Amino acid sequence: SLQLGTRPYTAGGVFLSAKQYLIPTISWQISPLTTASFQLLANLDDQSIFANAGIDFSLSDNLYLGLQVFAFNGKQAEQSTLPVLNSEYGNNPDRLIASLRYYF
Repeated sequence: SLQLGTRPYTAGGVFLSAKQYLIPTISWQISPLTTASFQLLANLDDQSIFANAGIDFSLSDNLYLGLQVFAFNGKQAEQSTLPVLNSEYGNNPDRLIASLRYYF
């Protein structure tokens, strides 16, 4: 059973704790060496959103370069002794991530 009053939930350490989500995902191959993708996690209970857009480039048979943007939107937490979260995704900072991956 979910214990929503416990520290992991109140501190924002648990994702997908609501009951209603919309999670569309799309991925397409731009060229034989390039793939782009987009995913949206929309919490319909608190109207917060997490969006992820990315592109992967194949540099060789086992070497890939990836770029991703993580964007968050929602009500910010109220600051007190312990923050009171008003939305699942609102207190997260946006991020830009680059990765170089080698598979063997």
